[in-house]
Amino acid sequence: MKQSKVIQISVFGILFLISLFIWNYMLVGRNNKGVTETSQATIPLLTVSADGKNINQLHGYQGSVDASLIRDSITPIYENEVKVMLTYAKSDVSVVSYKIYDTDNKTILGNGDTAFHKVKGKKTANIKIKERLENGKTYLMELSVKQNDKTIRYFTRVIYGTSFHLKECLDFAQKFHDAALTEGNTEFISQYLETAEGTTSNNLANVDLKSTQEAVSYATLKPQVESVYPATVKEISENVTSLELRYILSAENTDGTKQYYQATEYFRVRYAKDRMYLLNYERNMEAYMRYDTIDRSNNRILLGIGSSQKQLISKNGGKKAAFVVQDELWYYDYQKSNMHKVFSFEGEDYRDSRNNYQKHAIQIMKMKNNGDIAFLVYGYMNRGKHEGENGISVYQYTASDQKIEELGFIPTQIQYDMMKNDIKKGAFLSGSGQFYFYLDGAVYQVDLDSGKSKILAKNITDDMTVISENGMLALNQSKNKMKVVDLSTQKTEVITCKDDQVLRPIGFIEKDFIYGVGNKKEVVQHFYHKDTSVPIWAIFEVLTLGEFGNFYSCLSYGVRREVSIKLGFHQPSDSDAFLTKKIIFAIKELRNAVAHNDVIFDTRFSRSSIDKSLSSSLEIVTGIKSITFKSITDYIILVVYLLKCFGVPKGDMRRFVAEFQDNIETLRKQIPTSLFARIVLTDTRPKLKSLQEYIRK
Repeated sequence: MKQSKVIQISVFGILFLISLFIWNYMLVGRNNKGVTETSQATIPLLTVSADGKNINQLHGYQGSVDASLIRDSITPIYENEVKVMLTYAKSDVSVVSYKIYDTDNKTILGNGDTAFHKVKGKKTANIKIKERLENGKTYLMELSVKQNDKTIRYFTRVIYGTSFHLKECLDFAQKFHDAALTEGNTEFISQYLETAEGTTSNNLANVDLKSTQEAVSYATLKPQVESVYPATVKEISENVTSLELRYILSAENTDGTKQYYQATEYFRVRYAKDRMYLLNYERNMEAYMRYDTIDRSNNRILLGIGSSQKQLISKNGGKKAAFVVQDELWYYDYQKSNMHKVFSFEGEDYRDSRNNYQKHAIQIMKMKNNGDIAFLVYGYMNRGKHEGENGISVYQYTASDQKIEELGFIPTQIQYDMMKNDIKKGAFLSGSGQFYFYLDGAVYQVDLDSGKSKILAKNITDDMTVISENGMLALNQSKNKMKVVDLSTQKTEVITCKDDQVLRPIGFIEKDFIYGVGNKKEVVQHFYHKDTSVPIWAIFEVLTLGEFGNFYSCLSYGVRREVSIKLGFHQPSDSDAFLTKKIIFAIKELRNAVAHNDVIFDTRFSRSSIDKSLSSSLEIVTGIKSITFKSITDYIILVVYLLKCFGVPKGDMRRFVAEFQDNIETLRKQIPTSLFARIVLTDTRPKLKSLQEYIRK
């Protein structure tokens, strides 16, 4: 080989190696630094021990919180004793205090203090509850410790009893969990699956009893368990327990790189002497993002296993992008070969339960062409200056210097589980620092500079549309009236139509509002003559409730059952799946009375008897006895049941019942006592008290 050729090859090889080194340095080193982390978590954890099992890992609150809205866990109590263990605590924590609240979550039934003592190196307290608790009744327990002169509070529902079979249900869930992870152990799992014939999907992100055996057993992933957290008991009775397992998995990719995953399993298990029944099983799994998941040649980011419904905003033809994976906000700049983590509570150790406590979320509001991002972090704050508080943090990220700034923090009483659907409906930050968001049936405006806030609209429904990118708000004020607001300029436009017409919001294109106007009588005909499918909203514009009830009666059993399950109405006693039909006809007469300004307090609007099986079903679900529909109170119970099935916020339901109580009081003052007793029956007050308890569950 000629010397010149050797030199050429050598030079080329050296240049190639240097280039490769520089590229790797740019991609996974210097340009991939995350934004400075928030300060480390300081609040200790409390873990309950029951039946010899560690359950219900409790996270502490430092700010104001409505404890009645915290529904994360329920703890069974045996012999009036609760055992708790404290981890991550400072040395000055020596005592745990407790309070037991009655079903109203306000009345304190008892309290006391218990000293911690060391058991196998862990701070442990055996709390003796002095007060007598009723068997099968649910209470609220508040636990608190003092650390660095700050009071930290923990909450769990508690239920007293002697035969919950918790240990058996936990052991079964653990056995199923282990079997799914153990290669070749398919026999145990297969007996509980309900896989439909022909199912072939091996989607590992979302698994349930209808999934394939292969998917439930992680297909070819072969994961290893890195960390397991104590099981969370969601609901419990004598025979049925609902619980959640959360854990961190790892698996090697084809290139030998270790990939981490967060997985959550939900079990609903029924105990019987002869065997255990798995009533429901769901598993959700999502990969953690890594810096080396860029496919630069195709300008792609490989997100791995996880939900397909991820937030993503891109600019410059996809060359700049912001996206959220596993409660972490990431930024990618294709031109600069730059990708890094913008915000995360996780830290580098995914196994720390305080960091990856999943009671918060990130919402991207807006991204500029230069890569600057406005975003929210809402829910429980795992760490940082708001650690242990519940609320909404508004952040601004600057791409040029890779820094974030907190513009404001809005504390809220509403818990994350009730916030998440509301925040997704709309949030917007204007250029002048005005922050708008939707929460609990109202649209709020907060001046982030002054901290002043006001309500722009309240008692609104899902007809509201907020486009975060452009800050446009649309409100359906009635069927033929709509208000559109430009939140940047406060310019308002009201859109109306004739009484015999209907308005339907469609959405926004930039700042242009798209809506439809239709004649009520011609709505269905329009789609019929176009030979296209008729939207469900159009059908209900011309269909009465009675006609709909008759239509529903004609459906097959399988369809009726599927509908009742999706609506949340299905009960084991509803063998013919006609409960939904009975609800339709029960509510029909009430609706007609309200619509036509008829008398409703004495239920004279009821033209026919209500099916007794509906009363029985309501009594089972709500725990309220003697539902006969001879009083308007029973119709109120039915309405609240429907609202709860449809996921209406608890605050809205409580306000609805409170307004009814106010109306009752007004009626009492206006008519003779004897007449009032005939209209509003004597069992109204205890029924409404039980109804409020049902709302809190």
